[in-house]
Amino acid sequence: MSNFYDNTKNNNSTDSKIKINKKFSIILAFLLICFAVFSCVNKTRQKTIIIINYNHYNAFMDVEKGIRHELPHKDLTITTFNAEGNYKKLIKIHKLIKNIKKDIIICIGVNSSRIMKNYQNNSDIIISAVTDPVSSGIVKKLENKSENITGVSDKIPINHQLDMALKLNHNTKTLGVIFKNNESNSLAQIQALSDLCKMKRIQLKLIPIEYNTNLKLYLPKKFINNNLKSVDCILIPSDEVVAPRVSEISQIAHKYKIPVIGSEKYQFENGADASVGISYYSLGRQTGKFALRILNGEKAKDMSFETERKVYFLKNNKY
Repeated sequence: MSNFYDNTKNNNSTDSKIKINKKFSIILAFLLICFAVFSCVNKTRQKTIIIINYNHYNAFMDVEKGIRHELPHKDLTITTFNAEGNYKKLIKIHKLIKNIKKDIIICIGVNSSRIMKNYQNNSDIIISAVTDPVSSGIVKKLENKSENITGVSDKIPINHQLDMALKLNHNTKTLGVIFKNNESNSLAQIQALSDLCKMKRIQLKLIPIEYNTNLKLYLPKKFINNNLKSVDCILIPSDEVVAPRVSEISQIAHKYKIPVIGSEKYQFENGADASVGISYYSLGRQTGKFALRILNGEKAKDMSFETERKVYFLKNNKY
């Protein structure tokens, strides 16, 4: 009788274990590769947006809220800077963000937008709450642009404001406009208003306000008092310097029983007798949608400027 030992089963078992181990190793390697690729994809999806807001005025803060409402909460870093209405601080912010990696820069207000126009790099720039980007010197034209800048304008049909002036005072012969001297948003509106006033034979009286050395609004009451005596109605445009001071201006105007027309709801809430304007929150949401389009692959230079189309009317019940 042979003492032969049958080793076949043992060998088969070992071979099976080796095959299982190989399969396990292949699967593990595949999973590790997938994890590595997924990590890389996640890193490439992480985008950075910088928002530069000129001041804390309610309308501008509404724009910022609207922007954030539209933007995703995942795979996106949003950094906000606020110049608090100080142009010198705006320059410091401009220098600071040079060292920050970003994909999109969103500028709220004409001052923050203008300082960014020379920001030549690969970042797309979106501007918001700028009445006329062309006359402000930010872009050469609103369509078929060469600049990496696009955005949403807060321009409203100026004829609505003039119609409101006539509703508040049917005998309006002279319309006064209070604005910050050389503020491009106001100048664009004044130009359009001037043409309409000529058609309706209404005299347009310009009341420019200057800055003092501390970059705060200088409101010379004697100057305004003297000017108000000769006007029938006051219009305050979407001027990012004068608009926050509508309460002070309205108090002086009401002493002479002169109605004041604003260009957005916060001016109405702070003393203006009526307001014709847009929702700056909606403007912000429209701006945020521009950012989404860029995040999804579009380029700012290929995107035409838009305006907020919905206009609302607010009026004091005494009129």
